Amino acid sequence: MQKIKIMVMIAELDRVSKSLKKIFPSASDIFIDPLSKECELKISVDEFQGELSENLIEDGIRFQMVDFWDNFPFKYVFEYRLKG
Repeated sequence: MQKIKIMVMIAELDRVSKSLKKIFPSASDIFIDPLSKECELKISVDEFQGELSENLIEDGIRFQMVDFWDNFPFKYVFEYRLKG
């Protein structure tokens, strides 16, 4: 049973990471916490948009911005929710 939970978490990490890279192609240093359903990533200055008020949806995952850094390194923190 524990092995199945680990495999599901690994699949979730992969799915979230790929979705973030589709939204932000320059994404790097991606950290995903599947227990709190939060993720953090650094992006290039060219992709930085400041505070995001809308939800971002990619591949059935809804990302809602929790925090951001507007100086180098430019970074976003999102809560995420998997759909399906």
